[in-house]
Amino acid sequence: MRAISGKRQPIVIDWGFPVGGLTLVRLFKESGFAIWWFDGDRNAAKESFVQRGTVSLDAFTAQMQSIENGWLPIKDVIGDNIINTVTAGPTHVTAESIYERMFSRCASRTERANG
Repeated sequence: MRAISGKRQPIVIDWGFPVGGLTLVRLFKESGFAIWWFDGDRNAAKESFVQRGTVSLDAFTAQMQSIENGWLPIKDVIGDNIINTVTAGPTHVTAESIYERMFSRCASRTERANG
């Protein structure tokens, strides 16, 4: 936290964290990081995961079960910062659309806080 908190440029941490890492995610949020959750159609996510072929399907299944079991504490940390990024097909939302959604929401929050 100390190493990154002094940086002047924006920092993005792209991490499909295990639910057991939620304490660290909460610390990031308390340190001022905006926390976002990328969600979507579970079957499409599974299909994309299988196509990547990088990790066993058992790992995916375990992670999905862990998320389902731990959803309430996760939701408590992320709030409404959820973006559905994958739909049936699988079809993925573009990076530009994700960026627009994230930063238009951040800008409107800043305007409300300053206005």
